[in-house]
Amino acid sequence: MVVLIGTMKVHAERLDDAIALGRTMLEPSRSEPGCLAYDFYQHHADPNTICFVETWTSREALNAHFETPHFRDFVPQVEAFAVGPLDIRVFAVSGVEQL
Repeated sequence: MVVLIGTMKVHAERLDDAIALGRTMLEPSRSEPGCLAYDFYQHHADPNTICFVETWTSREALNAHFETPHFRDFVPQVEAFAVGPLDIRVFAVSGVEQL
């Protein structure tokens, strides 16, 4: 299993556009094989910061997501809203413990 956490700071005047764009990714991404969870959040202390949190069954499933038409359309649009580079990290998870 892998977890992707992607954080970006958005130009304030484009925040509504960035949130609307993020919403367009939810349904198609969640319906992909290997997607266990796909969400995004607005940071509570800095509303111009958006964080995507994705959980995939494998790195191969995540890589396949990167090749989908909806992802390829999304990337240049979201980059246009960003202030600086996106911070994208992928974590390999060896196990999950329910607390």
